[in-house]
Formats: sequence, C-alpha cells, structure tokens
Amino acid sequence: LCCVFGAVAQQEYPADWVQYTMGGYLCDIQSDFNRQWLSETDFKQQLLNVARANLAKTIKVQVSDYAAMQSIDVNGQSASIYKSTTTFSTDVEMNLMETRTHYNPTTREGFAIAYLHKATACRHYENEIQMGLRKVENALLTASTYINMGFKERAKTDLQNAMPEFNRVDELFFWVSLFGMPQAQVDELMAHRNAVELQAKQQLAELQHGTTICINCEAQLFDTEYYELDKRVRGILSEMGCNFTNSPSQSDWVIAISAFAREGQATTFGTRTSYFANAEAKVVIYKMATKQNIYENIISKKGGDTRNFTEAARAAYKELTAELGEILTTTIKQ
Repeated sequence: LCCVFGAVAQQEYPADWVQYTMGGYLCDIQSDFNRQWLSETDFKQQLLNVARANLAKTIKVQVSDYAAMQSIDVNGQSASIYKSTTTFSTDVEMNLMETRTHYNPTTREGFAIAYLHKATACRHYENEIQMGLRKVENALLTASTYINMGFKERAKTDLQNAMPEFNRVDELFFWVSLFGMPQAQVDELMAHRNAVELQAKQQLAELQHGTTICINCEAQLFDTEYYELDKRVRGILSEMGCNFTNSPSQSDWVIAISAFAREGQATTFGTRTSYFANAEAKVVIYKMATKQNIYENIISKKGGDTRNFTEAARAAYKELTAELGEILTTTIKQ
C-alpha cells in the first residue's frame, strides 16, 4: 500500500523510492511546491509531518479492519488480541517507521516519504515475543534454583511475577500476523509459547502446596505443658502458606522449639501487687535442602500481670510468640 499526494505526478519523486511502493512496504508520499518560501529544512519537515501522520492513520485503519476479522485461539479460548493501539503507535513512530526527503532548490519542489518495511516489523514483534518467553524461561530456571535451595516461596513469587508476560506476548501475535509472517512460523512460535506456559503452570501448581514444615514445639508453663505456643506457631506458619508433616525427610524445614517459663519477682505498691515471669525458648531452624542450621538461638521475653505468676508467664509467652513470628517469617520466606 502506498499513497501519493501533492501537486506533482508520482513518477517525479526520486526513482529509488519506487521500492517502497511495492508489496513489502506500507508507505505515504507527500510532495508540494514551497510557495511560502520556507527554509528547505522547515519545508521538508512540514511534508514529512504529513506523511508520517497519514501513514500512521492508514496503518490504524488496516489494524482496525484486520482486528474485526481476526481472532487468535489461545488455550482454547477465542479472543480478539487487538488491544493497544497506543503501544503500537509508539512502536511505529519510534522503532518501525522510516523516512526520507528530497528537495529541488531550483524549482522549490519537495518530496517526503514515510514507510514501514513489513518484514522488519515482523522481526521487531517476533523479537518482542522471544524476549517475553525468555523472561518466563529465566524465571523457571531461577525458580528451580530457589526450590533446590529450599526457598519455595521465593520461587513461587518469581514465577507469578513472570506470568503476565503471556498476556503481552499474546497481543504481539496479532502484529506478526498483521504484517504477514508465514502461518507456519506463527504456529511454531505459538507452540513454543504454549510449551513455556505449560511448564510454568505445572511448576506453580507444584508450588501451590507451599513450604512443608516438620515442627517439634515443646513448652512448659512452670510444671504443666503449655500447648498454646505450638498452636500459635503453627498458626503463623499456616498464614505464610506452609503445610506440615511429621517426617523430617519429607519436609523443607525442620523447626525445633524448646521453651519454659520461670517465675520472676512480685512487687507490691500499696494494695496492688504486680507479678513478673520470663519465657525462654531455644530455637533451631534447619533447612533440609542444604543440611544446615539456618538459625539457632535462645530468646527470652518478660511478662507481667497483676493476678498471679501464671498470667504473667502467659503474657511473657505472648511476647515470645511475636518474636518467634518475626524470626520464622524472615528465615523461611527469604
């Protein structure tokens, strides 16, 4: 498609521009006399602005017509892929459209052409498709590394962040089809895209089960078992998306917590007595993937209550649980 406008005949534009009027190009040619005695630069730019604008409009009309007739079947769902003329227009203006000008100072005749090479446009959008798929493939490789290191949450996050690339890639298939990429090549690209998506979805499905924890939490509230600590710690891990197993060999992490409470002081001011107690826990967090302790420490918290030492110890355990939550979140989610 080539459109020629102006006051002179088509054959009078530069002979080597004929190639841009052939089937492999889209173009718009403008020509006119410099009747206002503008500078050569300004006059050529004036013609060029019109040619660029006309070519962009022509392409948009073709895009609209093609979109009305075409749909691309992606994963069994038929959907129009034409969505972003703004993005496409930017590509045309910045990356794909080329221009040339010619001016005869004797006759003050000027010519301007804006053209788009269809094969170049195809390569541009094919490269964009390949870049999008490589981004997901790189995310898959990174996820595999994280999984081997025991960081399933990080692996899942990276993969989820890469998944929107498929929506962007699907739109790009519209453009390569519009600009005449052979159907066999389109099918090959689509097969590659579908294979990468299948692999990513399978990996995400496996990661949906979350991180598997084997936990042994023993706590004493003076001379009695304190099961509340185990319940609260499991609640924290569950909110993180973890699940549990009793077998260390089937887990990603092994957590051992051994805690106890001891009485502190009782302080009386007038008729009011305040009771204080300490809760202390030895915490070991072991990563099965690397066979090493990632965290090992003893933490202690103080609590107070006006009723008795038991309630003071419960308050101390509450503070201890909060710190345990921070430790577990930081260590296991990294």
